[in-house]
Amino acid sequence: MGTSQRRSFARTFVAFVVVAAAFGPLRATEAKATGQPCRAQRIGAMPAWKVAACRPPTIPPLSKANYVEIDLLTRVNQERQARGVAPLVSDPRLVQFARDWSFTMASSGFRHSDIRRLFEGRFNFVGENIAWASGSGATAGNIHVMWMQSTGHRKNMLSPGFDSIGIGVFCGPDGKLWATQNFGHRTVPGPAPPSGNPSANPMVRGDPGSFTCS
Repeated sequence: MGTSQRRSFARTFVAFVVVAAAFGPLRATEAKATGQPCRAQRIGAMPAWKVAACRPPTIPPLSKANYVEIDLLTRVNQERQARGVAPLVSDPRLVQFARDWSFTMASSGFRHSDIRRLFEGRFNFVGENIAWASGSGATAGNIHVMWMQSTGHRKNMLSPGFDSIGIGVFCGPDGKLWATQNFGHRTVPGPAPPSGNPSANPMVRGDPGSFTCS
């Protein structure tokens, strides 16, 4: 499904899947660096220095959901750049909103979130795409292609009126993939740029890809 809102809260739904199931509380999490910082130490009275023993930062490995998120972001920005549209910047608040919503859909059904909540921050124009997939076709590439082939979803992805994005993916225990894209236009004086009606072709990333929840 894809929808966008600009204060009037008008929304358009383009559904291509309608089945949902409940899953356990599995969530994608952001990787955080951990470790002990290195410190320089003076050696005696001599102008000599040494580096204190330290443990280099370690970063937990990315989850399958994280890899799907990264691939979806790469694909949408490649499509935009090929059409002369500025790339979208990943926004932490939109990312968290999208991740939370993908988890919610897996738990309680396939539907759009109340994206009006995003107006309470830095955005004055927002949109959302959602999807789920299962089986061998549940790859980031196939979801990207489905969104690109739908007018409403494609308009969100390629609109010059959006400058920020958050992508959240939840992987169910059976390998089902739930995905949410949230788009935002940062609040600045004046109206948002026109969205236009971009063409699906030529599609830059029509390959199915390999990143999946399985």
